[in-house]
Amino acid sequence: MFSFSLIGADGSEDRLTPARHSALSGGEQSVSLHLPLFAAAHVMLDSADPHAPRLLALDEAFAGVDDTGRSELLGLCVQFDLDLFMTGFDLWITYGGVPGCAHYDLSHSVAEHTVAATLLVWSGGELLAEHDGSDLATALGSPGTRRVVEPVDGTFEFA
Repeated sequence: MFSFSLIGADGSEDRLTPARHSALSGGEQSVSLHLPLFAAAHVMLDSADPHAPRLLALDEAFAGVDDTGRSELLGLCVQFDLDLFMTGFDLWITYGGVPGCAHYDLSHSVAEHTVAATLLVWSGGELLAEHDGSDLATALGSPGTRRVVEPVDGTFEFA
């Protein structure tokens, strides 16, 4: 059984009941739900094999959370060594406390009936893009061991 408390800036403690939760702003409601989720995931994943992925998927991540709250929540994910797969309308994870992140920015052309995906990488406090000449594979930590072997009889072999 879990119970949650809100701790105010003055140190006062208030039990987080459904009524108290509904009285919070949208951003405060979101943060009050994300914090225990990340803490529970951290504890659960600590019992897994050390090589197991520590992945959480979040749809419309941090909706209603302001920039400061997002930065703090993502800093907590870094401390907990959690990897996040997130979707969101205006979700740009370019915060100093986050060492690296891959972004796929989707753009839709109604006239051409197409969707284009652009990969951007946040690495070492810098936003990198392939069209800027950045080596995104290296920025993403790829060991560079995948390669395409020359075709033999019209077929490709992958190594």
